[in-house]
Formats: sequence, C-alpha cells, structure tokens
Amino acid sequence: MRELPLKGYRAVDFGWVWAGTVLGHILADYGAEVIKVESKRRLDGLRLGRVFELGTALEINPTFHNLNRNKLSITVDIRQPKGVELLKRLIAESDIVIENFTPDVMRKRGLDYDSLIKVNAHIIMISMSAAGSYGPLAHVVTYAPVISALSGIDSMVGYENDRPLGFKHAYADPTASLFGAFAVLGALRYREKTGKGQHIDLSQWEATTSLIGEAVMDYSMNKRIYGTQGNRHPTMAPHGIYPCKGDDTWVSIAVKTENEWSGFCRAIGNPPWTKDPRFTDKYGRLKNVTQLDKHVSQWTSKHTDYEVTHILQKHRVAAAPVLTVDGIFVDPHVNKRHSFVDVDHPVVGGEVVYGLPWKLNGAPAKRFRHAPLLGEHNNYVFGKILGLSEKEILKLTDEEIIY
Repeated sequence: MRELPLKGYRAVDFGWVWAGTVLGHILADYGAEVIKVESKRRLDGLRLGRVFELGTALEINPTFHNLNRNKLSITVDIRQPKGVELLKRLIAESDIVIENFTPDVMRKRGLDYDSLIKVNAHIIMISMSAAGSYGPLAHVVTYAPVISALSGIDSMVGYENDRPLGFKHAYADPTASLFGAFAVLGALRYREKTGKGQHIDLSQWEATTSLIGEAVMDYSMNKRIYGTQGNRHPTMAPHGIYPCKGDDTWVSIAVKTENEWSGFCRAIGNPPWTKDPRFTDKYGRLKNVTQLDKHVSQWTSKHTDYEVTHILQKHRVAAAPVLTVDGIFVDPHVNKRHSFVDVDHPVVGGEVVYGLPWKLNGAPAKRFRHAPLLGEHNNYVFGKILGLSEKEILKLTDEEIIY
C-alpha cells in the first residue's frame, strides 16, 4: 500500500473564506501538510457563524469544518514586520503558497512572489484573484456570486425562455479551486523535472467562464445567445427532471444515443406513443420535446424515484434520483463511494464532512482530521518547524505577533 501522493509537501494557506480554502483542503486530503494562516485581528469569515462571537463560538461553523479539515492553524499578525518575517521563515521551509486576495494585498505585506523567491527560489505560489493580476479589472473586488454573473453562467440558469435565476450559492469558488488544484499539481511535476518553481496567476472569472465554452463559441461564431435552458439539452431527449410517486420526488433522465433511446423504450414497456413518428429519431424528439416530456412524466409519476432509476439503469439508460439534503446521507451509491467522512471535533463532537470523489488505487483510506481550532498548532509550527524556543514563542505571543 503506497503513501498518499502529496505526503512530504507543505503548503502555507492564506485562503480566505472559500476559494483558496477549498484548494488547501484538496491538497491536505491527499497528504500535504497544509498550514492555514489566521489572525484574531481579522478572522476568516467562515469562523463567524454569528457576528461578534468569541471563544468556542468560533469553532462551531460546519462550513468552516468542511473546508478546513486536515489542516493545521497558526495565528500571525501580518500587519507587523515581525509577523511577516515569521511567515517568510515558514515559507522558506515550504513548497506551496495559496492566496485568493485581490492583487497587491500580498505585495503590500512583502509576501508577493517576487519577495518570496528571495527566501525560497523553488516556491510555487498560486494567486486566485477575481480577474487575474493584470488587465483593466484586475483590482475588482468580488464574491463568488458576482463571478458567476460576470462569467455568463448565471444567465443560463432558469426555466426555459424565462428570466435568469442564476446560481444561489458560491459556485465559482469551488470551481476555481479545482482548476487551482490541477495547476498546482502541474507546477509540482514541472518542478520535479526542472527544479524551478513558478507563480500561478489564476483568474476565477476565466475559470468559471470556461464551463460554458459552447455558449461562448456559439455567440462568437453564430451570434446566438443561449439564454435560460431549464433542464433541456441541445442534443439529448429525453433530458430533464421528471416527477415521481411521492411528495415532491423527482428523477433525472438523460438519453443521448439511439441505442439508449431503444433501451429507454424497452424499459418502459414499449408503449404505443414510443412508435409515434415524432419520436422515432433524435431530430423528431428534440423538435417535439415538450410532448415527449409529457409522456415521460406520465410514466415516471407511476413509480418512485429509485424504481425509475433501477428500471432504466438495467437497460443502460442514465438515470438517478434527485436527492434532498437528507436523502444524500442514505443514498446507497453515495454511501458505497464513502462520499461522507465521520470526524470527531473537540468542540462540537462527532460530525460529518464531505469526502472527495476521486479514489486513488492502492492508497490508504485516510482518516480525516477535524478542522483546526484557531491557532491550535502555533507551538508545533513555530517550535518544531521553525525551531523557536518556548521562551521566544511566549515573547512573540505577548507582543501579539503570534495572535
């Protein structure tokens, strides 16, 4: 059984709220030692479950627990030169630096890439700002919902030919983090081959826009605007969310090929309507999709979501129940994939955090560590890694450098 692939690497995580934070936990989940940099003077927004809380109240936010599991936490006041010097010493002993501030925040503190390569020429730094570090909108201040709107993806979310509803959560943040994870892995591989580190300048806006490449190309080439799509698909039919037996119960179905259409027809018993000339080829099904969906809904409404799923999957048709929040936790497939992990948190006790969908062949099953308490690992990081004495750590704490 091999080690987790990122064991032996160390990352200094300045990730704030969600975007950079998710990238940090991905690296930590796969074995890297990820040290989250915090400060009591300016707390990570996710620690503040309710405004102006202190003490153990800062340790109860479940979102923070999910996004920061497997990490260590130190508290440093980076507004003070001694705090910056401490972090530079730590970065000199590290491989990766993560930050998702607006450009110039790190530069003003003397923690930008040009400054850091003077203390560690091989460092890999990833900066995940809204629009990148240069260009006319480089200094725009955003949160993920703003980036979803700017990217154009929000304009496609809504009922068909109706007003855009957009995403109701910070979709752009984890999206950018996934791009960032692949970029960091590529940079580590490059460094192994060349010995050179690099600065990754990632625009969250561009990363999110890349998800709607077809819509961008269609407008560029044909001047067509996608608009709201509902659950319809330009080349699949049936394709959508269909009602099932029960209270507000639904199933998702997607039929891509003619073979899948034949399988769908067999699965539902080849009723007469499936032989209607309007539905015998993909062009006809797409042209008459509204009537097609009515027929499909009449069949699905006679069965539960799991009955529909099992009937169609036996005929190699893509189908799955639309799960509620509580339904996710009891779904057999989700549980078989170990999609959730039990952890024991010292303040809230036992809790569940989400796992990762990628399973590594031959790698050990990692037991997730709870999200760190604020400054929980100051002694380990400043003592064991940086070699400061207990007296020196106490002095820096009294001076509110370690704070």
